[in-house]
Amino acid sequence: MELERLEKMIFQSRPRDIFDTRGKSHAQFTEDISKDEVTRLEETFAKLRSATGVSRSEDVLNRFLGQRATKDNLQKMRVATEQEKMALEKQRLRLIDEMETRKFSETKDAEQNAEETEKLNQLIERHRSRQLKADTERQKVEELLQEITTTLWNVCNKFRDVMDTLPKDPKEIQQPLQLIDLMNERATSIVEALGGPDKYLEVLEEISVDKLETVSIATTSVEGKAARTNGGPLFPRFPSSATQATLPSEDEEDVPTRNTLKKQAQQLVDIKSRRKGFTFKR
Repeated sequence: MELERLEKMIFQSRPRDIFDTRGKSHAQFTEDISKDEVTRLEETFAKLRSATGVSRSEDVLNRFLGQRATKDNLQKMRVATEQEKMALEKQRLRLIDEMETRKFSETKDAEQNAEETEKLNQLIERHRSRQLKADTERQKVEELLQEITTTLWNVCNKFRDVMDTLPKDPKEIQQPLQLIDLMNERATSIVEALGGPDKYLEVLEEISVDKLETVSIATTSVEGKAARTNGGPLFPRFPSSATQATLPSEDEEDVPTRNTLKKQAQQLVDIKSRRKGFTFKR
């Protein structure tokens, strides 16, 4: 700045002094102006030498020219810096817009992600509920199968003497169908041992007939007892010794009627007749 001020002082146009030139000659006036100009230049050059820090006139001039070139370069750099500043400001505004746009996009994506996450959580919860329900149902089915297996094993265990392959513990049975297959196998072997299905059915009919005959005999005895009780004293010659008829016990209250006895007898006849002329077909 000091060099710039000195430059302006050196090269500025010196204003003309307005004074009265009356009584002075033209030569005297010119000489005075020259002396004043030289004095001013010498003072200015002395200040320039002091500012540049050199003593030689050539060095002062070179220093002055160098300072002027530096000033020009600084001015150019200033212009370039201003232009770059403007470009950077435009870039900053553009980046701010992009950042705002990205923020909006990220917010929208975050909302969409939140909705999708909520849907996935609900779906997971539904699957978890279904899994829990399925596990509960499976546990119930397993418990029911275990109960069925235990029941079948208890039935088979009563026939252990004819079932050599029956496991000792029901927990050793993997499938209840094993017990059913075992029972079917033993039943088939028993039927075969009796002579086949026809012979097996004949044995069953005989057992049924025997039971019906037993029931018929018991019913007849009960009727005879009731007839003796209601028919009067056993020894009519001795009225004083007549005993009072005893009431039937609770077991004898439900006595079959004649119609029931006739039906049972007819069934016996039918069964015997079928045994003689009936052939079972599987």
